[in-house]
Amino acid sequence: TESTLLGLVAGALGLLATVWATPTLLALVNTGGVPITLDARPDGRVLGFTAGITLLSVLGVGLVPAFGATRINLGTALRAQARSLVGVRARLRRLLVMAQIALAMLLLVGAGLLVRSMRALTHADLGLDRDHLLLLTVRSSQSPDREARWEDFPRSLADRAAGVPGVAAASFSQEGLFSGGESLGHVDVLGIVTHADSQSAINFDLVGPGYFRTLGATLLRGRDFGPRDAQPGAHSAAINETMARAYFPASDPIGRTVTLDSTAYTIVAIVRDVQEADVRAPPVRRMYVAQSGAIDRGLSFELVVRTVGDPSLYVAPLLQAVRAAAGGIPIGATPLRDRIARSIRQDALVTQVSVAFGVLTLLLVALGLYGVIAYSTRQRTAELGLRAALGAAPGQVVQMVLLEGGQLAVSGVALGLPLGLLATRLIRHQLFGVGVVDTPSLGVAVVVLLVTALLASYLPARREARVEPLQALRAD
Repeated sequence: TESTLLGLVAGALGLLATVWATPTLLALVNTGGVPITLDARPDGRVLGFTAGITLLSVLGVGLVPAFGATRINLGTALRAQARSLVGVRARLRRLLVMAQIALAMLLLVGAGLLVRSMRALTHADLGLDRDHLLLLTVRSSQSPDREARWEDFPRSLADRAAGVPGVAAASFSQEGLFSGGESLGHVDVLGIVTHADSQSAINFDLVGPGYFRTLGATLLRGRDFGPRDAQPGAHSAAINETMARAYFPASDPIGRTVTLDSTAYTIVAIVRDVQEADVRAPPVRRMYVAQSGAIDRGLSFELVVRTVGDPSLYVAPLLQAVRAAAGGIPIGATPLRDRIARSIRQDALVTQVSVAFGVLTLLLVALGLYGVIAYSTRQRTAELGLRAALGAAPGQVVQMVLLEGGQLAVSGVALGLPLGLLATRLIRHQLFGVGVVDTPSLGVAVVVLLVTALLASYLPARREARVEPLQALRAD
């Protein structure tokens, strides 16, 4: 009855906490980008399931000590001190706390790995200046004279953008960066024989003059595109290093000819690999074609603008300058880092949820350990009073109690460490830039658990150290 009443009160408090925590959690996961819409209204099935689990837990917690109490031998109970009857249950309580610490270790290791992986994702080298690029999407398909204006329109808008104070460079791209679009084609290289379509498949993009300088990309060989490359019949192209290794492993590709969808292009540059669509994906064979009207013009394009400071501060002046020359064509602006953050949003969500549950688990571990140490020290009040009467200082009493809590924590960590190493293999597909055995993550988890255990043990230790020896000796 006692445990059931406690369970009902705790369940009611948990329901109130859910009403408060649900909108908070939704606000946490909806920071930036397209919001995640979830129906978070109370659901009878969910509430019923949770209430059933709570009831079973309460009954389990209450029945185990209740059945233990019914098996006490009356004669033994009358002859022995009451505290000696709880030794087995005290050991069981300690084992449960150790198991709790072990499970917390498992979760903290996983959360630490996800945090380190998220940090690696947000600081990954993409081959471009991710912090100073602003992308302006131009919906040229909504212009009535799109075909007539295309040859000069992207270049003229890029020139207008380059004239805005604080803009270091501006160019344009047909596909854009992290836009969700990719152009695929097949190439023919003189002297290279392909035996499957996959061997000749590449990604390509139509770009404007100064494109690589605008991106902040690294040219390994050759030169950037210039105005003459945009003239009809120029047919200039650049390839990334992955494509250069695939088709020109032992020769210099500069000046060589590559045929893309029946049009021959002269390679003028090799550029370091740039991640344009997926932070996690390995580099693909990519070709950049100077805009010259030789390939499909598409329905839209993107201006790529590199600023000298925070790109979000230049949205308003750039839109004002570009829209004045766009003739009413819709134009939107997005910093590149926002698109990158949107592309790794699922990783961020998993990391946030894991960290939140890790913190909650730490709180539960602290409560469980506090309860065990507080009960244990209360049972040893007379012993601690005797030690104090014989000359033990309060600091020694505190040290003795902290040692007990530390032993429990170390035992739980030793049990949870191998479990954590095994369980992290289940999330290896979520990791980026870190291995499943990551020393910093393991070290942080161990330190956090040990510190939590010492803090949880300090409160009852301090309380018992303040008890007067005479009062403690009278406790029995």
